Amino acid sequence: MSTRIYIIGSGVISHHHAQACGELAGSELHAADPSPEARASFLEAFPHAHLYERSEEMLATAAGPDDLVVVSTPPRWHVSEAEKALASGRSVLVEKPLAMDLAEAEALWASAQAKGLHIATCGSRFQSWTLNQLAKQKINDGSIGTPYLVDWIHRTECHRTGIEYQNGSWWFLDKSKSGGGPLMDWGPYDWNTLLSIFEPKEVQVLQSSCTQPSVPADLPEGTVYDIETQVVATVRFVRADDSLVDLRYERSCATHGEAEQREGIYGTDAFLSWNWLPFGEDLSLKVKISKDKESSSVEEISAEASEAPNWMFEPLLQFRSYVQGKNDAVGMFDAKALQAFQVIQAIYESSESKQPVVLTF
Repeated sequence: MSTRIYIIGSGVISHHHAQACGELAGSELHAADPSPEARASFLEAFPHAHLYERSEEMLATAAGPDDLVVVSTPPRWHVSEAEKALASGRSVLVEKPLAMDLAEAEALWASAQAKGLHIATCGSRFQSWTLNQLAKQKINDGSIGTPYLVDWIHRTECHRTGIEYQNGSWWFLDKSKSGGGPLMDWGPYDWNTLLSIFEPKEVQVLQSSCTQPSVPADLPEGTVYDIETQVVATVRFVRADDSLVDLRYERSCATHGEAEQREGIYGTDAFLSWNWLPFGEDLSLKVKISKDKESSSVEEISAEASEAPNWMFEPLLQFRSYVQGKNDAVGMFDAKALQAFQVIQAIYESSESKQPVVLTF
């Protein structure tokens, strides 16, 4: 039987999943969206697809063993649509963020377990990138000694989704519709990557702040703008061997500070830095060992963007491999699909309560 892919929501992001479906030999593409305009645009791009107005209608047919559902709606509908997919007997891949709050995410996983089905999130989009896999290998093989500190800083002065980026998509600015700001937008990528590299058994959010600095924005009257635009957190990983790794984390899309991007891991024997995204100018991983105050040695490994799998296709292709029982599937699946979201919610909680929050995996 062919693999049938059912996409709920046929906006911009759904087109990438539809293209990924084209990588699966003999696949059959279905999509549902209440918007006639969105359906028309989707059908123009993918004329072989079967289009529906309602997801319930699309999922009404009996489920096949290789069927998969992708939820690519705005975040406030992620869990309700994913629950429909599970109720139809199909495993489901959910765009990031996984849910709007922790209760939703936990309920979704409970539903999947009860039905013997699988869930995954697109937050693991960059996990299979060569340099991320190599960074994990360097840590596990002792190349940098014992890791003890991570810098993960991504600060832009003015790059807000809905304003400077995808201008006019005002719902991104409304927490009741988007779930939050950059922590819910790019945070899933940050934390899925970090969790997959270190595989902690415990995460301690020691302190955090979620702020909206007064960076001007020209918005239509009545626009709800209540998301954070700068997130700062101190987080501690407790690894399987009880070693501790502290993280200095920042994710900002509007701030008065200078733009900066820095990711690196300090080990007792060396410092590791790399480009964790498969695009940009310097696609390399470096291991630096300081010999004395005047000299150091640097091992550098370069990667080509052309060598990277299509990062927009990866969530669906890897999830299909996982559901089919392949051991080499790369991603955060089932219970692990919740972990990055749990960290994100813990950062929000710590910011509000001004207290540490501890997670055990």
